[in-house]
Amino acid sequence: MSNQLRHDIGIVFSELEKLNRTGETHVYFSGSINPQQSEFERQCNHLQIGVVARNDFVGWALLRFVKMLKMNSLFLFRSDFNKVLNEKKNIKPMDLICHMANQEYEYGERFDPADTFKVTLHADGKDCIVENSLADVDIWTLPRVKNGISDFNLYH
Repeated sequence: MSNQLRHDIGIVFSELEKLNRTGETHVYFSGSINPQQSEFERQCNHLQIGVVARNDFVGWALLRFVKMLKMNSLFLFRSDFNKVLNEKKNIKPMDLICHMANQEYEYGERFDPADTFKVTLHADGKDCIVENSLADVDIWTLPRVKNGISDFNLYH
């Protein structure tokens, strides 16, 4: 990871930490309706991997980072950064956070951690109800995601 990329990610995480200080805790899942889903998207759709956060922007943006870690590539961060850069000359951390959050929000679900999580998946004209609880989910928190990114192989 280049020094500039490390710096940009550090600024984003500083902003995420500020945003995550207050609010109600929720569990966030992303996913995809694409039949060519990544393993991360499949796990999210089946409520097997998610993020706990106290702010919607933080929850959705962290899911984007978890996707990057699971895909073993920071390409999405570079792509997101470049898309925002094309729209604005002077990028603020919140611009990038909003863009990242919007990418995961589209197919996302948000739950109270005390509730049973329940979604209906639609495939091949059939419905499948998936239920799970917090104890059975691979939960990612802001510190866990930040550590995962900071431990990321420098040559990816």
